Amino acid sequence: MKRTDPHHSTFANIRGKVSRSAFEYQLRLWLLAFSRGLFWGSLALVLTRFFALWTVSLVPFSDSLLVSALIAVVPFILTGLRLVRMRRDPNWQIQLWAQFDDSIISESLLSAYELNKALYDPAVPAVTKTFIRQQQDGCWKNFQDISSDRLHKPMLERHTLAGLAVVAAVGVMGDRVSPDFWGHDVRAQNRVAPPSSWVKGLTLTVIPPDYTGLPPKTLRNTDGSLEVYEGSRVTGTAVSLNTEISLGVEVPGRTPLPLSLSSGRVEIGFDAVETGPWRFFGQTVTDEEPIYETQRRLLTLIPDETPTITLKSPSQDRVVTRDELLQIVYEAEDDFGLVETFVVLSIDGDTGDAQRHQFDQLQHKKYRGAGELDLSLFDVQEGERIALHLEASDNRKPEAQIGRSNAVYLTIES
Repeated sequence: MKRTDPHHSTFANIRGKVSRSAFEYQLRLWLLAFSRGLFWGSLALVLTRFFALWTVSLVPFSDSLLVSALIAVVPFILTGLRLVRMRRDPNWQIQLWAQFDDSIISESLLSAYELNKALYDPAVPAVTKTFIRQQQDGCWKNFQDISSDRLHKPMLERHTLAGLAVVAAVGVMGDRVSPDFWGHDVRAQNRVAPPSSWVKGLTLTVIPPDYTGLPPKTLRNTDGSLEVYEGSRVTGTAVSLNTEISLGVEVPGRTPLPLSLSSGRVEIGFDAVETGPWRFFGQTVTDEEPIYETQRRLLTLIPDETPTITLKSPSQDRVVTRDELLQIVYEAEDDFGLVETFVVLSIDGDTGDAQRHQFDQLQHKKYRGAGELDLSLFDVQEGERIALHLEASDNRKPEAQIGRSNAVYLTIES
C-alpha cells in the first residue's frame, strides 16, 4: 500500500532531488577523471620523450604514446570502481552526495537519512517520532536552500588545468630543443633512401676452378647476374655513386664483406659457393642497419656433372669359374676430366663388404676402355653370387665425384 505520511514525503523530496541530480554528479565525476587523466597522461608522454633523448637509441613515439594512454586511463578506472561501490547501497544516491568536502551538507544529508529510518522503526516511541518529524522538516527546509553549484565539485580542477598548461609548455620547448622530441627521428629523416644501385660501371672477372681448365672470363658494364661453377673466384671493380658512404657486398653463403674505396672506385672479390641473389649495401656512421640496393643481381652455380660409366661387357648375368679371366669393356665420360676407374665386386650386391680394384688411370673427358679381370685376385668362393659394377672418378677438387655403372651378377661355378 502506498505511503501517505507527509513526513515520509519530506524525505522523498530530499531523495528525489538527490536522484535527479545524481546523473549530473556522475557526469562531473567522469569529466573530473578526464581532466586528471589528460594531465597525468600528458606528463607521462613528456617524461618518456625526455627519457628518449637521453638514451642511446630513441624510444619509438608509439611506445611513449602507449605508456601515456595506460596512465591516463587510471583515473577512469578509479572513478568507475568508486561508482560501482556506491551503487551497492540501496540509497546510493544519498551515499554519493555524502562525499562532499562540505561537512555541513554531508551531515545534513546523512541526518535526514537516519531520521527517516528511525521514523519507521516500531521500537521508537510516538513522542520521539513527533520530534523526529520536526527535525526532518528542518532538514528539508535547509536542503531546499542549498544551490547545486555548492553541492558539486568543479568539473575541471583549476590546479589540474594549470598543470596541464605547464606540461604543454614543456612539450613545446622540448620540441624546439630537439626536432625528434615528438618522435620525428632525425636519424630516420637523414637516413639515405635505398637506391636502385650503389655502383655503376660494374666489371667482373670470373676465374673458374683450376680443375675445369676453363679460362677466366671478364664481363664489362654488367648488371651483376652471373652463371659460374662452384668454387669460382669473382673479382671486379665499380664506381661508387656515393663516396660519403661505406660500401659492402652480401653474397650467398658468405658473411657480408666490406669493400675498400679508393678514388671513388671499389674493388670486389668473393668466392661463389651458393646460388642466390647478391647485392651491394651502404652504411653510414649513424646507421645501425645496412642500406641494401634494390637492383636484383643473381648468382647461379652451374653444376659439375657426375661422371657417367656404362658396362658394355659382360652385358648380362653369367656363370664363371674362380680363376676365370673376365673380359671387361666399358665407356666413361665427364664434363671436365676422368681420373681413374675401378672394378667393384660384392656378394649379392652388398656394397658394405665390397672389394675394389683399380682398373684404369685416365686423363680424358671421354674414354672407351677394355681389359681382362683376373677373378683369382678376389676373395670369392664357389657357389657365391657376385655383383660386379664399375666406378669412375672425376678431377673435381677438393673431393672427386664418383659415377657408377649398371651391375651384372656372376655365379661362381661349384
